[in-house]
Amino acid sequence: MLLALVWGGIKSNDSNKGDAPMIVDSSIACSLGMSSPVALAEVVHKAAGQGASEVCLVRHATSCTAAGASALAKASAYAPAGMKVTRGIMVDAQAHRIAEAQRAIDEAHEADVIMLYADKIMDEEVAGSFTVEHDAAEAQQRYYMELCAVVDRLEGWDALALVDLVRRYTALVPFEQIKPFVVQILKSLISHNCALAIDGSCVRSGLTRDKALYDILALYRELGGSFITVGSLATESWMIGRGVDELEAMLQELGFEGVYSYHEHKAVFHGFANEGAVAMAS
Repeated sequence: MLLALVWGGIKSNDSNKGDAPMIVDSSIACSLGMSSPVALAEVVHKAAGQGASEVCLVRHATSCTAAGASALAKASAYAPAGMKVTRGIMVDAQAHRIAEAQRAIDEAHEADVIMLYADKIMDEEVAGSFTVEHDAAEAQQRYYMELCAVVDRLEGWDALALVDLVRRYTALVPFEQIKPFVVQILKSLISHNCALAIDGSCVRSGLTRDKALYDILALYRELGGSFITVGSLATESWMIGRGVDELEAMLQELGFEGVYSYHEHKAVFHGFANEGAVAMAS
């Protein structure tokens, strides 16, 4: 299965294009049969219909077929004039499978952006058995210890995604209990010039301020972090752009001046428009 993620979704002032407003969506994750040109065209056209000037289509490193990767490489052909389509890869990283993750990163030759994430701990699903078998405090501490272990041992990646994932599936515990681990992760991102990737799925689930995301973003800002990518992480086409406006409003409240997209692993800044963030929502 190919994940086509459109990561982003803001109306912004592109620093490279003067004052002309544009909309950037840096992650659509449509669980579709994306080896089909028709499916890819539908995703690109829907994003364009919502005003997107740029989208990033992201596949999963381990579950994409050769046909899917080939179709993704041709996705820009479905974009209207003036719309930019970039490509990304999501790599599932676990501490005991570092070699596999590094190999996936090294083989991601065609990607504009490589995003790390962890949805398993010792092969247990974070959204399943892992959080069922451990109490909230233990699950969250182990999750962030795992992220600490992988971000410093892997090379050649651009962004860390789903950093609040475990907090979506466990009871709320005081942020101070996990803060030392989160500080270490965020400092590593900053030292490696890697981005923090946030997505609209947490908003669609109602899991933002009452969970860890707001605290993590505030801490990242406090530590001097500025590289943020924002995406819808849609698993169905109706989710494209959903939740992005709330995330951008939160970023502006915290003092961030804009977000970044990636072109050939180089971060490109898109400042928030004077009128504020505008979601790509239908």
